[in-house]
Amino acid sequence: MPNRRFRPPSWLVRFRYAIYQCIFYLVCFQFIRTLFLPTMFDVLILIVLIIVYVSFLIGVI
Repeated sequence: MPNRRFRPPSWLVRFRYAIYQCIFYLVCFQFIRTLFLPTMFDVLILIVLIIVYVSFLIGVI
């Protein structure tokens, strides 16, 4: 039985790459917003965005 790796469709790869490009700017914007208007909701959004960005960097997503 051949050992084949799963390859995602090309549209999914392009979509993930687009999200990866946008997420850094979202993190920067949310960080600046959290500095000026620190609410618990803003902090939670920032934490989630940072986790998503780091997971892109290490290859989990």
